[in-house]
Amino acid sequence: MNYRYPWRVATFIASWACLLAIAPAGQAVPLLQKVADPPGGAKTFAFPGASLRIARPAGFTSSKQFDGWEQEASGASVMLTRIPGPYAEVTKGFDAETLKSRGMTLRAREKVTVDGLPGLLLDVTQTGYGTTYAKWILAFGDATQTFMVMASFPVDRTKALAASL
Repeated sequence: MNYRYPWRVATFIASWACLLAIAPAGQAVPLLQKVADPPGGAKTFAFPGASLRIARPAGFTSSKQFDGWEQEASGASVMLTRIPGPYAEVTKGFDAETLKSRGMTLRAREKVTVDGLPGLLLDVTQTGYGTTYAKWILAFGDATQTFMVMASFPVDRTKALAASL
């Protein structure tokens, strides 16, 4: 691995790996349906079709504009998406050339496994509205669907937000 900021990517993997947990088997739930909270009171939401739930990062509130959470003061957000398409097809364009054509710079790309499903962890940057944003993207899935968790925040806020993301 040749990462410019390996601690940032490692923190993201560790944080999200700890937040993904087994949801009740066979329970069909919308993308962000509240499920029973684990001990400790963390607010969690479930992905449908995967036996996973994810906890809201500390200091973030539910977004009214997208499925996920935001921290208005810092400009950070965590977006949760389920795409009804095969993981292999959806992630085919997650390479430096394709991302560059969409205005993103790929800084790191790593294959991972999430709850037994193949996945990719991407570290990209993108400039918008005069600010350069870091985007940590976790995509995973199977032959029928793809799940994505994307943390986005101003690059200059990385150290302040890394622990909660």
